[in-house]
Order: sequence, then structure tokens, then C-alpha cells
Amino acid sequence: MTGSGSPVAGRRVLFFGTPGFALPSLEALWGAGALLEVVTRPPRPAGRGHRVAESPVARAAQGMGIAVHTPERLGDGALVARLRAFGPDFVVTVAYGRILPSWLLELPRVAAVNLHPSPLPALRGPAPIVRALLAGMTTTAVAVIHMAATADTGDIIAMEPAPILPRDDLGQLTDRLARQGAGLLVRSLADLALGRAARRPQAGEASWAPVLAERERWLDFTRSAVELERTVRALAPAPGALLTVAGHRLKVLAASPEEGAGPAGVILGDRGGALRVACGEGVLALARVVPAGRPAMDGAAFLRGHPDLPGARCLVP
Repeated sequence: MTGSGSPVAGRRVLFFGTPGFALPSLEALWGAGALLEVVTRPPRPAGRGHRVAESPVARAAQGMGIAVHTPERLGDGALVARLRAFGPDFVVTVAYGRILPSWLLELPRVAAVNLHPSPLPALRGPAPIVRALLAGMTTTAVAVIHMAATADTGDIIAMEPAPILPRDDLGQLTDRLARQGAGLLVRSLADLALGRAARRPQAGEASWAPVLAERERWLDFTRSAVELERTVRALAPAPGALLTVAGHRLKVLAASPEEGAGPAGVILGDRGGALRVACGEGVLALARVVPAGRPAMDGAAFLRGHPDLPGARCLVP
């Protein structure tokens, strides 16, 4: 552990987080010398075999020798007693996946804060990165806020803009925002510890970023190729955008919009071996696909293996 000169060093931090997005923040706090306990979601079935697996945060914290709690309910009496006994200076949430009860917001000596990846108050809610990509935004943000009783509504401590690059997919943008947010989080806790943190109400029009519905994963080729390319990027590498054509279900991991025309949803004839689908406006070239039960492959390779596809129409369930 490093960071003995940081204002965060020696501070007790009760950290709530679950997915990979939270890992850089956990690692940054540990590196800054914070005294940590972790609360994360219980093990859940994951992957193809649906084997029960601990969360990424649980695995990382155990590797650091940090105490980990995985409650089904945050009101469990034994857990409440343990967390009160820990006596945190800070309660921190980073993609925990559940709203904290009021007793936890009142528990820390200094502050209860949340790291959120959006330009608040825009894109409050559980899926701000996906929704930013779907909307074609070119800039987003990471924000550290005081936690409030309703999700993502607290006063802002610090916020930094973050670019969305033209070819960013969900995985790439999530990783970059997680790293940037981790640095902002540690600096914000340091400012709070020293009593010099800013605090300002959120200003501007609020919007909500809900979890993607299953139907939103299916590519609707009556839409433009530009919109569908955003959908592919917003869902890659997981859970992936979907289409069905000639009995083949494909997950699409990479695509690009092209000029061209044809009946919406129809696989077009070969041009340089690409798997190309006509859209309501333009053509979507499928660069990387995952056929059901098979590994990922180039769209052109899939087309070579199925030369009867041109002329077939993609279906939406």
C-alpha cells in the first residue's frame, strides 16, 4: 500500500461497488492509504454456464486483504452493527447497483459520496454510458456528488468532462471513464478531508438513463445505418446487438455505416466480401459477428460460409 502522504491515508472508507467499473476506484483508494471495508452484491450466476460467481469488486478486495460483505439486505442486523462499528469517515458508492438506505447516508463522519459517469443532471440512473453512446453524444463527464435519498440528485463536489471518441464502444468508454473517475474520486475525498471541497446544486435539465430493455438489443433496419452503428457500439462487447437472418442469430460486435440503398433489412450482394445490410438510410457493414454457439468472426468470413444470404431479410422478433 502507498499514499501515506495523502489526506485520504488512514481515513476509514466504506466502499460500495460491484462491477468492473468500480475497480479503478477501489484500487485508487487502497493505493492512497485508505482503510477500507467493502460491500458488494452477492454472488450471481454468470457466463455461458451460469456458474455462480463473485463480483469483480469482491474478488479484487479479497486479493487486497480487505474485509468484504455480500448482503442480500442492507438492513440485516449483524451487518448494521458491523458497519457502525467500522466507524467510516466516508461512505463511497461506485456502481453498487442499489440505493443506500438513509442510515448509511448518515453514518460517515465526513461525507457519503457517489461517483457517477455523466454530466449531471443529464443521464441520471443506472445506464448513463450506454445511453450517451446511443444518443451520439461526443462529450460526457465523471462526477463526484454527495449522496441523497433519490438516485444521482445530490450536490456536486467535482465534475470533469470526458470525450467520447468516434469509435468508442461500451467497453472502451467504460474503462476510460472508470480510470478518470477514480482519480477524481480520490482528489474529492482529499478535498473533503481537508474541508476545502466545493458543493453546488445540480443545474440544468435532468434526464434519466434506464437499463436497456432486451428489445433494444435488436437491430431495427428501418432506422439509419448511423443510428444502428451507435447501437452496436453501445452494446459491445457485451451484451451485444442482435439480429436474425435466414435462421441464423448473430450478435454484432463491430459495424460501420456506408453509403448505399436497398430494401431495409435485406442482406446485399457481395462487395469486397463484406456482410452488408440495407437500412432505412444507408447501409450497415457488419465487421465482427458472433454466430450462436460459435466464436466471434469477421462478417465477411460468415458471409463466405453462407453464400446464400444475399437477398435474405433480417428479422426482428
